[in-house]
Amino acid sequence: MKLHFGLLFLILWFGVLTVEAAPRQCVLVEEFTNSGCSACSLYNPGIRTVITAMTRDTCVSINYHAWWPSTDDPFYQWNAAEAQARTNYYGVWDVPALFVDYLLQPDMSQADSLSAAIRARYAVSSPCTLSVAAAMGTGNTFRFVASVTADEAMTGSDNRLFVALVNDVITYSTPPGPNGELSFPEPFRDVYPDASTGQGFSLAAGQTYHMAGTLNANSFWPLGNCTVIAYVQNVSTREILQATWKHIGSSSGTISLTAPNGGEQWYAGESHTITWTSGLTTTMNIELLRDSTTGAWETIAANVPNTGSYTWTVTSPGSAAARIRLSGATQMLVADTSAAVFSIGGVAVTMPNGGETWTAGDVDTIRWLAPAMTEAVRVELNRTYPGGAWETIAASTPNSGMFPWTVTTPLSTAARLRVQGTVHPLAGDTSNASFTLTARQITLTAPNGGETYVAGQTGMIRWTSLNLSGSVDIHLNRNYPTGSWELIGSNLPDSGSYAWHVLPPGSVLARIRVTSEVYPSAMDFSATNFVIQEPNLAPVLRHTPLHDITPHTGTVVANAYDPGATLSIASVKMFYRKRGLASFDSLLLPATANYQEYSASLASLTEGTYDYYLRAADDGGLTAFVPANAPTGLYRFNVYSPGPQTLAYDDGTAESFNWVTAPDSLRYQWAVKFGPVTTPYALCGAQIAISRRLPEQTHTPIKVTIYAADGPGGLPGTVIYSRLAGSVGNVVGGLPTGTNWTTVTFKDTLGTAPIIRVPEFYIAVANNEFGSYEAFGRDANGARNHRSYFFDACENHWHSEDDSVVSTNAHPGNRMIRANGAPFGLTAYRNGNDVVLRWANLGAPHYRVYSSATPSGPFNTLEGTAATNSYTIVNGANTNAIRFYEVSPIAN
Repeated sequence: MKLHFGLLFLILWFGVLTVEAAPRQCVLVEEFTNSGCSACSLYNPGIRTVITAMTRDTCVSINYHAWWPSTDDPFYQWNAAEAQARTNYYGVWDVPALFVDYLLQPDMSQADSLSAAIRARYAVSSPCTLSVAAAMGTGNTFRFVASVTADEAMTGSDNRLFVALVNDVITYSTPPGPNGELSFPEPFRDVYPDASTGQGFSLAAGQTYHMAGTLNANSFWPLGNCTVIAYVQNVSTREILQATWKHIGSSSGTISLTAPNGGEQWYAGESHTITWTSGLTTTMNIELLRDSTTGAWETIAANVPNTGSYTWTVTSPGSAAARIRLSGATQMLVADTSAAVFSIGGVAVTMPNGGETWTAGDVDTIRWLAPAMTEAVRVELNRTYPGGAWETIAASTPNSGMFPWTVTTPLSTAARLRVQGTVHPLAGDTSNASFTLTARQITLTAPNGGETYVAGQTGMIRWTSLNLSGSVDIHLNRNYPTGSWELIGSNLPDSGSYAWHVLPPGSVLARIRVTSEVYPSAMDFSATNFVIQEPNLAPVLRHTPLHDITPHTGTVVANAYDPGATLSIASVKMFYRKRGLASFDSLLLPATANYQEYSASLASLTEGTYDYYLRAADDGGLTAFVPANAPTGLYRFNVYSPGPQTLAYDDGTAESFNWVTAPDSLRYQWAVKFGPVTTPYALCGAQIAISRRLPEQTHTPIKVTIYAADGPGGLPGTVIYSRLAGSVGNVVGGLPTGTNWTTVTFKDTLGTAPIIRVPEFYIAVANNEFGSYEAFGRDANGARNHRSYFFDACENHWHSEDDSVVSTNAHPGNRMIRANGAPFGLTAYRNGNDVVLRWANLGAPHYRVYSSATPSGPFNTLEGTAATNSYTIVNGANTNAIRFYEVSPIAN
């Protein structure tokens, strides 16, 4: 029969515990001394008298020998490293030094001071109880087991357990040091695990912590007088919380283990009987060693009755080299162990065993240990442990210790894995803790449905990704679910966001998709549709500038639309004012029956010259103007009664139209020569034939100029008058095809028509905007009146349109330009001292009468205004001065 050292374990009683602080088992007195210290030899006898009198039931002592004054101190030399560590840990700088539970340092010269300190600390309760057992081990060692039980919670990292070895007393026949001491009580020999950090533990109230280890001795010592001292210390405050001791002696009695004693084959989950014979009267501790060479002993049961048998439900993991050990609960140094190894057929799951994260779609390896089983195993998974159902991964697979598994969904954060024998299903094991089943996935967060992104702006695409590496691709579907996916960006960083420059066309069925390039199955797209809205562009407004009109006639027409996909025109208005006024009146243009057309009547306008512009506004509040720079830039038209006489040289129908597109087209002009006329001649206006559609349907203002026929050879010379005018009248539904007449009124800033004082003059027309060309009519079939001319800008010369041989730009016929006006036939006679003027009625509403001192003018003295065709200058003949008169019709 062999004696084996055993660990002391305590039964934990379950239930409601009432925990109180434990009494002090003994106080720890620590002294720092040296065999070369004369003061030590003076004080040590008195210290020893007090400690001996109080006995180890009250206090226990450890004497550490420092390395000064004598480094040859034999106790320091035995364990210099640990002696230095403890000395430095307490900050000792002189010897002797005395500590009672570290907190108290009594006067070493006063025995009563030490005694009082020990009693004071003994009266302080402890948060724990402490036990220690020890015996001689192999060689020059002592084996021990120390157990600390928390009587109140001892959590955190400051609580440490130490076990030290001292001799009870060492006596020399010759002093080993210069201070002459011969007897050295309780000198420090060894400590486990070390002198300053100890073994940390954290216990809830009622829990127990066990620590086993080995302390080194020397065969030259009197080994029979060795004591093991265990103590608990708070390493932050250095307070000793509890201490106890055990004198090392011998034990009596025997234990003989009979089963399992070697060669048995037991399986986890099965019940087997452990048997023994014993001469002890104490209860028994039963322990298991699964690996007979390197493993640790684990408790099967503690304090079981010493009946000779114990029924054990075998647990995993399995082992091919297991042993059982029995020891006395209070005589733990009396023990017996299986004579040879036996086997435990069992499984220990090692992967996944808790805390792992496995990803769906990956191949991960399930691993287990089953050293004493040869049968096939069953592998199962529970996704909602402990309440979920077990699903089969492999019904039967060779017991190789590994199984490659392609991870599947559904996902889980409470998954456990179980491996069981197919013959012995109880011999199985389950993951110690839950592991996670996750997925490589992308979750699109924006746009995820309901958002509105505006084309032309930047819209953020956002997503989250899980367990991915590499880049992503982003696609757009504008007509989900039937539309195609168009690529927005490829090989983009998986950063979780992408600034997307949104492009038209618009859509109300749009969705975004984000896909991993490395793992294409990881993708997500918008949960519901979002909107791509084309930007709210300003309305498009088109209008042909108005030509001059007669009173109670005329319309204004515009075309307008909004390019925004979801907006429409809210209003089209004309803003107008008589020339010289500061404020504008407004006229709403209602929509007509024609597509995108708006129009209003101008019949209410009275005679005068008007400035105007048009404005279109959409539902979003944006506006468009014509002219584009309105209200700074304005169009102009006249409302007037035309002159009574029309000078025309065409038949009224244009057979062709001509326009100029050359870069110098703004200098190119067509002209018709008029006269001879009776002078003075009031030229009230002109009519010009223009095509509706050549070269384009949208017309622009034209430039009209009156030249005197005083150039070389009677060609255009002096400019008499010039103005910009609208090219055609506005007609609902658009101008008809064929010949359309533009009416142009000739008025100065005061509304007076120009007076022609030469018998022949020209009216010329030209484009006013480069790139916008009017097509002017030509009567190609009428009689040749030889009155049409053109100014060739390349030659800087006027040509007759009859000269087709001279210039290829000549187009023989009659250019369709007509003049409106009449001669005055002004007469003057004396009536007493008054001068009475009479003239031809031109149909104008008003006339202005001017005078001059010379017949050639200038006529810049305004005599007055007449509403009829006569005017009396009162006392005009009662003067010696000669005056000359001129009358001009006015439109307002």
